[in-house]
Amino acid sequence: MREPTRRVSTTGCLRRALVAGAVLGGSLATAATAAAAPSAIELRYSAPADVPGCLSERELLTAVTERSPPGTILEIGTEQAVRVAIGIARAAGTTQLRATIVIDEDIREDEPVQELIASDDECRTLGVAAALAAGLAIERTLDRRGAPSPSTGAPPAIADDPPAVEAPPRPPSRVRVASRAAALVSYGVLPSPAAGSAAGAAIELGDWSAGLEASAFLPAAISSPRGGGARAALAFVTVTPCRRIARFEACAVAALGDFRASGTGSLLSRSTRALYAALGVRGAIELVRAEPFAVVLHVGVLAPLLRTTLHIGDELLWKAPSAGGEAGLTWRITIF
Repeated sequence: MREPTRRVSTTGCLRRALVAGAVLGGSLATAATAAAAPSAIELRYSAPADVPGCLSERELLTAVTERSPPGTILEIGTEQAVRVAIGIARAAGTTQLRATIVIDEDIREDEPVQELIASDDECRTLGVAAALAAGLAIERTLDRRGAPSPSTGAPPAIADDPPAVEAPPRPPSRVRVASRAAALVSYGVLPSPAAGSAAGAAIELGDWSAGLEASAFLPAAISSPRGGGARAALAFVTVTPCRRIARFEACAVAALGDFRASGTGSLLSRSTRALYAALGVRGAIELVRAEPFAVVLHVGVLAPLLRTTLHIGDELLWKAPSAGGEAGLTWRITIF
């Protein structure tokens, strides 16, 4: 009897993925012709080369061996009576990864299939879950092939529930470094809306990251009803600790820089400068991702700690509002 394909979907939770793998591994135990246990099991493995963090062939072999019955011999690329194939590939039409575990025996005509699904930044976690499911499936397969016929007519007892499986510790997250370049627009940061740009880098560890950026806005002008006016420009650096959830990112922003202004009239060309310091928040969404590239749209709010004012004589031209907005389109490249 052909066993149906079973699927399990995970969203970043290692324990759910591993326990689901254990339950699916248990489902492979069915009645079959008794035979001697093989001396070795053939293991095949494939994973996409463009997805970072996947287990290597040697790492997967070690992981499956640790989770298989004692004395089991696993070999890669040899013809054995029992074959275990583990493949990781991108799920069609999505950004998710799918792990497929296939047990193929000479004494069986069908190939029971298991599938585990995880997000594309959890390839290593998915590999560990697949290794656990494969180890349990191997144990069931060896028991089925080597079990002697019962001495009595009573059928063997079948456990109502699969055995409890303790999830192995989560593998350490890999540190990644990404560079950024952005086109910016602002409102309320300078006397009038202004365009600007930013460049920087970020260190990413799991769902967390910390970025450092240098930004600048082009001069923005304001006029006086009495004639003349002023223009101001801003250059600053920002520190942005962030938390990522799927395609979304939330950040805190701390900015420190130089605010420069000058008069625009022929008699009012005096220049001045002031310290710019602000705190704020930023939200971002990943629009496009094709490793190692990504395009991200962000919107943020900056609240100046020092509210700058522009005067011509006793006339107040502009005073920085309590908060200003900025938005940008960022091109991100993961370096390693």
